[in-house]
Amino acid sequence: MQSSSQSFVGSGSNSTTVRSDTRATPSFVKAGARHLELYADEAVEEPKKNILRSIFWEGDTQGDAFLTAAAAQVGQVILTLPNAFAITGMASGVFFQLIFATLALWTLFLLATLYQELKKRKAAWRRDLHHGIVMVTLDELHMSGWTDKVYCVQYHEVVFELCGPWLGSASWLVNVLALVGLAVAQVIACANNMYRLSSFRNKRDYALLFGSVGLTTSFIPSFRNMRIFSFIAILGTTFTAWYMVSQASAQGLQEGLWGQAPTQGLQAFVEGSTNLLFVYGGHAMLMEVMDSMYQPRNFPLVFTASYLYVFTLTLPSAATMFAAFPVLSAQHGNIVCCSAGNVYDMLPDSPVRSVSIVLMIIHQCIAFGMFVMPVHHMWEKLIRTHDKPYWIRLPSRLPVGILVILISLAFPFFGVINSFLGAGTTTLETYIIPALAYNWVYRRASAQIACPAPPPWHRWRYGWDLTLWFNYAIIICTLIFGMGFGMWASFKTLMANVGKFGLFAACYNCSS
Repeated sequence: MQSSSQSFVGSGSNSTTVRSDTRATPSFVKAGARHLELYADEAVEEPKKNILRSIFWEGDTQGDAFLTAAAAQVGQVILTLPNAFAITGMASGVFFQLIFATLALWTLFLLATLYQELKKRKAAWRRDLHHGIVMVTLDELHMSGWTDKVYCVQYHEVVFELCGPWLGSASWLVNVLALVGLAVAQVIACANNMYRLSSFRNKRDYALLFGSVGLTTSFIPSFRNMRIFSFIAILGTTFTAWYMVSQASAQGLQEGLWGQAPTQGLQAFVEGSTNLLFVYGGHAMLMEVMDSMYQPRNFPLVFTASYLYVFTLTLPSAATMFAAFPVLSAQHGNIVCCSAGNVYDMLPDSPVRSVSIVLMIIHQCIAFGMFVMPVHHMWEKLIRTHDKPYWIRLPSRLPVGILVILISLAFPFFGVINSFLGAGTTTLETYIIPALAYNWVYRRASAQIACPAPPPWHRWRYGWDLTLWFNYAIIICTLIFGMGFGMWASFKTLMANVGKFGLFAACYNCSS
């Protein structure tokens, strides 16, 4: 015999029905009852919050997602883009940046559609239960843990649920490598920038110092709690970008560079173009930013706005620095070759330059937390602390951060290795896996008809066919260019620099 009880979330049209199977409940329902509102984000009203807490700590709005997405997309790479423009040519640099950004926006739309597809299917599962109806109040939901804030849906979980274990497991591995690589790069970048500001200590000491500072971000529960940190991070990159523009304008811009062809050979051209390709990665992290919103269906528009803002930082700063310092730009700041220099070596010492360096270090410590947070969530789910109280859950993350710091200390030349890994992981998680998963899920007409967010041209006669074939074109082109040529150029650079390697080197690539 089975009993059921009834109460209500909200009232009237805002009521939310939660079906409960008392005999067997799937894991995704147990783990926080993700998307309880059954695809009606607006139906759940939050209780009143502390004003200061809401301003500085908790944020699930479109503005919070904009800040986090923009802060994650542009950081240390802004200091290397003049070099990319120098070795690819001004026209090619602008062209590649626009093309890669457009493709990244498209694949983000594909991921957002897959996320909504998974949400829709889970909602349909609940509607199809036949074992009674349980209606509960919002307070009861929060007290019992059945709340939208408990469980974090991740990139690889969406792919796993919709496409099966093979592609899901591959996406998990790719995302771990990409995110750990990005987090390690932030620690090394902090050490390099601080060494420019003061050579009193070696880079290894600075890496240990700022890695420890970044480790404190392990105690930030989720991307909902990144509001003030994202604001500070984007403030730092905005200041640095326009500082670069002002210094380049004061130096004077050279004419005739727009039509100048690249002169450093195929390998250098590929390295510069793949550097631009890496700017628009991070989709594994952005999936969790989207999941942190109470209206995630709006994230593609928010992401587009963040890209437009990033363009106002990257294009003017890279173009003007290259136009003002064409020779120096070709010599400094190649992140793929992991050379000692970046744009700070082109600029004179000044208080403003020091402020810019400090702000970039702060940005990189925050970015460390952003890139490692999805790995924290994977670790929590592995050791089963993801749904535990904060005093258990947050300290359990520390082994992940400590491992990242150890990697950055052991491999100070990691930029060379990361460029090789990035050519594969960034290409896969940003371009190839979203397109492949989307084509698999919507390969049949029945799935296309039920798509929660179809492409704008789906009503055309061959609208869906064009979409699928365009995705296949993305897969093939990025597979050849990003993984093929990118990994080839990075491997050659890796072999050329092998003589400089040394585990736990005190000051790799320091000036003598």
